[in-house]
Amino acid sequence: MGKLVSRKKHDEEIEDKWGFYLLAKDYFKREAVKVSQGSDIKQFIDFAVRTKRLILKPNDKCIGSGITIADVSSEKDARKVFGELIEKGGAWIIEERLVQDDRMAQWN
Repeated sequence: MGKLVSRKKHDEEIEDKWGFYLLAKDYFKREAVKVSQGSDIKQFIDFAVRTKRLILKPNDKCIGSGITIADVSSEKDARKVFGELIEKGGAWIIEERLVQDDRMAQWN
């Protein structure tokens, strides 16, 4: 049997969405970016315009709290969403919005 490891030892890695994404990036199968300050705008706009369908997750929340969806069709849209995130404050993890397969959606 393997050695049990206290969860407390890994709480910080698990509760910080961005830290966990970086730790487990190879398993996510989708790209993500972090937004927390005005200087993140270029990275965000490039990602948002290319991806178009976004999930916006507060880095410090859990169980789906504070998650919103944004559809971006232009740089102007991306700038608007970015401004709203900066205005709300804190760090945000931005992921591509995936559409669940119909068979999984029925099951869920």
